[in-house]
Amino acid sequence: MSSNRSASLNKFKVVLGYILLFISIILLSSFISYMFNWKVDQSNVNSLFDRDVQVENILGKVGASISHFFIFKLFGIGSFVIPIILFISSYFVLFNKKISQLIKNVNWLLVLMIWTIIFSGYISNYYPIQTGIKGFELNSFLKAYIGDTGIIIILSFILLISAAIVWNLTPDSFLYLFKNTNNSKADKPDSNNELNESLSIESETEATDYEEDKVKIESNDSSIDSYDISMEVEEINFEEKSTEKISVDREKLKKFAPTLDLRNLKNPGTE
Repeated sequence: MSSNRSASLNKFKVVLGYILLFISIILLSSFISYMFNWKVDQSNVNSLFDRDVQVENILGKVGASISHFFIFKLFGIGSFVIPIILFISSYFVLFNKKISQLIKNVNWLLVLMIWTIIFSGYISNYYPIQTGIKGFELNSFLKAYIGDTGIIIILSFILLISAAIVWNLTPDSFLYLFKNTNNSKADKPDSNNELNESLSIESETEATDYEEDKVKIESNDSSIDSYDISMEVEEINFEEKSTEKISVDREKLKKFAPTLDLRNLKNPGTE
């Protein structure tokens, strides 16, 4: 009997979780579409059952009507917290998380929605934004009793308290962050000096390599010049030898007498 109850309870949780997830997706989609098409859909939301009237919302007339109710008539852009709450609730229900943790998260999301309503109502005086009728009335009430300065103080107080409790941001953490930023700025000159030193070392090595290459090139040029000089010397020696041979041959030609070879020459006889 207890097993059947537990099984039915698990099924109920699963169904409830999917319903919450489904509603959160519908609300979020219609809200996003309404933020871009509210000028067109605002005049047509009263004609919900008229088929000839067309709306621009991605979920049709139902999405336009729901978005107009939550955003225009109630909480403005603070209404976006509602689908977030439903989505987180579906997560806790589907995965059997602790309900106490869910209640804690929902409470902080409600604080976020109140802060968003007040903030949007305050900046609507300087920038056009969807504040909602309830948000406008709340902001008018606060402005009448505490003024703009009081509204800024309340917003700052809620933000600091929420940051301290939810994210554990205390004055010590801010001081630690400030010290880290100063240390990082102080370390930057050291890194720059190291970079300059490395660049100087690289330039010196490049200079030495350049000098070595230059010496090698000069030695190669000197060897080439010596080789050319030796070739010229050899050519000069060859020319001197050839001139000597030619001079010797000329002396022999001068001593040669052509009549010496004609001593045995006989004239032909006549018959």
